[in-house]
Amino acid sequence: RNAQKMQDAAIHSQETEELIPCTGPEFYSTREIVRGNGIGESMQQQTARRMAYSNAVKDLAGKISTTVKSVFNTYVNDETINMDETFYQKYEGMQKEIVNQTTGYRTICEKYASYINSANRKIYKCYLAIEIGTDEILKPLYETTQQESSEKLNVEYEQFKEEFNKIF
Repeated sequence: RNAQKMQDAAIHSQETEELIPCTGPEFYSTREIVRGNGIGESMQQQTARRMAYSNAVKDLAGKISTTVKSVFNTYVNDETINMDETFYQKYEGMQKEIVNQTTGYRTICEKYASYINSANRKIYKCYLAIEIGTDEILKPLYETTQQESSEKLNVEYEQFKEEFNKIF
């Protein structure tokens, strides 16, 4: 038993904390800003950046989509007396389309590193963090849903935003 404890301690003493650029508390999402992170690796620096950006956008879109879907579920389920399943599907499809079309991301951190891989090739690594304001996501979404149907969501924008913030 002591031998196992000593072996575990030796392994533990070999651990080192990895500081990953563009991550950590200063890159967490807040009530007003949604943030996403991504990492990309390639033998070409620009390709590494494109991959990191793509991964950061996917991370951001996933956070937004999950939260917006929950907000819509809350309001659509509360109003099911006046709405049918087709209406719900229309709103769900609309929110996906609007979230996918959201632009205006800002890069807030971009760092590069490189290393030589086992094939003796230089590999570039890009770390990226992006952000977008919640109003930049929610206002177009809310306005579109209010214009698209005669059966509008029965909620004011500030309530809609508050529900988003509560869920997020």
